[in-house]
Amino acid sequence: VHERQNDVLNEGVAVLGRTAAFAASEAANLRQADVPGHLSFASLEAAACRAVDALLALLQSRVSDSRVAESVCDAIGEILDTCSPASPVRERALEGLFAKDGQSADLLSRVAVSHASNLNLQSKVIWVSGVVHGAVSVIQEMERHCATHALQLPAMKTLSVLYTSHPQIERRDAMARPCAVRAVVSAMEAFPANLELQQSACNALAAIVETHLCRGGEADVGVLSEDLLATCLRAAHAALSLVLGCSDSGHSASHRTLLVKKDAVRLMGSVCNVAPSLSTWLRESGQEQVLTNALVATADRVADGSRDEEVEDVLRIELIALSHVSGACAAIIEPLRRWGPSKPAVVRAAADAVVELARHESAAPPGSPLRASVQELCAAGCGGEFVAAMRTYPRDEELHTRMQLALGFLGTGSSPLAVPS
Repeated sequence: VHERQNDVLNEGVAVLGRTAAFAASEAANLRQADVPGHLSFASLEAAACRAVDALLALLQSRVSDSRVAESVCDAIGEILDTCSPASPVRERALEGLFAKDGQSADLLSRVAVSHASNLNLQSKVIWVSGVVHGAVSVIQEMERHCATHALQLPAMKTLSVLYTSHPQIERRDAMARPCAVRAVVSAMEAFPANLELQQSACNALAAIVETHLCRGGEADVGVLSEDLLATCLRAAHAALSLVLGCSDSGHSASHRTLLVKKDAVRLMGSVCNVAPSLSTWLRESGQEQVLTNALVATADRVADGSRDEEVEDVLRIELIALSHVSGACAAIIEPLRRWGPSKPAVVRAAADAVVELARHESAAPPGSPLRASVQELCAAGCGGEFVAAMRTYPRDEELHTRMQLALGFLGTGSSPLAVPS
């Protein structure tokens, strides 16, 4: 009976949260449009505020109940997502969740402390805090609980979302980029053998670094120094070296190593894209070998003649990263010649990599090996490699479509050679 009552209660919380979010959203629309109606924006906001009060009262009385706490955090998070910064509904929620003096224990902190081992709930608490206060609040939680893996992981996932969810990140989050990098790298150093944390960390760092490339964003504040970018590169190198040294024991472990490789290599490519001088350092110091080893390991993972979409995506990311370091010709044509005749997965990854390089070639910073990469690929016979692959895999229509697109960017799509005999 108690379990059924809890189910009803949690369902009621979800319905109340959605209804309040709708009311807050409609109130904002009416306020902005100044549309008269039977239900004014003020009455809608008042109704949403009453719903928030009810949710907060429930959380206050059942703070030790993890299911109720999760449901309420979900509901309040949904409401906050629909509110403008000046919304009275948002203000009401913040008054109930956070202590005004900054000293006393607020309700959200009590929830976090009461369920320290509940990773799912911790992620919701950190997410709500991050949505309200930005990346700084997440970083503070990471620093406060630097020895607690259960808090570091959801914090990194929240940072990833904050730095990727909007085309233009908020100024406060842009300013926090250097601190965010330091916090994430510190966590990687504290838990060097935890593959899930290493993957989430590389994903978060890549999201932070890639905001430097967003036009129209806050590129003028929170700029990452070359030293910090080098720190990111070393962290990615360490994570990649870790998984390359792992022996895959079972499907789950094998899949995790693939995900770590994907995000670590993506981070290395992003850093080299932002700071081409670091790609030069990577190449001249011989550190690029870890990228080559990663590519070989991923290619060997796919059986001859077979396709695997997830592995192909990792291969594409590896080819792009190698292009930043070694240049497009060495990164793409050599793997095509080595594996193209036996592994269509590598061909598909190479075709997608060519398309991506062509689309972003003009945006490559000065000194980048990607400048004029399409012209170099054409001169080195990349188009001919794709034509040969078309003849090798005549029945794979999806693969042909991708190769035709790559040939189009290479300027050989209309050539008679582009049609397999």
